[in-house]
Amino acid sequence: MASHKLRMLFGAAASIIFAWYCFHGLSWLARGVGIIPIAHYDPPVDQWILIGDPILQSWHKVRVSEDFTLAGIALIFLTLVLSYYVARAAYHLSFTKVFTRHDCWFVAGWLIGAPLMAALGHMFVLLVFEQAWADRWPTLAGAAVLIAFSVSAKLFADFWQWLMRRRRVHPI
Repeated sequence: MASHKLRMLFGAAASIIFAWYCFHGLSWLARGVGIIPIAHYDPPVDQWILIGDPILQSWHKVRVSEDFTLAGIALIFLTLVLSYYVARAAYHLSFTKVFTRHDCWFVAGWLIGAPLMAALGHMFVLLVFEQAWADRWPTLAGAAVLIAFSVSAKLFADFWQWLMRRRRVHPI
């Protein structure tokens, strides 16, 4: 039982440390190619957020000095997936138990799809917010970008799922 707890703690520690360095490394790479994962506001801006459970929720105004972009969110998802596999590998102390053929294809899909979605999200923001109507209706422009981003992610996921089926990669 103690061995199980130690392996769990080792897996958690490895996952947390890996996630921290992985996200910052991916952000550095993204900034190197001109993609902005985190927007910094100087001076800070006001933003409305919805806080609370569905019955007692209300809107509150907060001041923020930085915020994640769609590219940053895509990199967060990639970091979380990779951290999950690092935690499993640290727990089992074996790559062969963790990386089955299905898992390798799954991780490959994330390694290809997340940077692609980060670049695509950045491109959508640049394309939409260059338009004159985006300044007048920023909520509508943001919704258009989010919908285009979501549809693109769904299309990539469907393509990768089709490719895995075509290559006869099935879950265990």
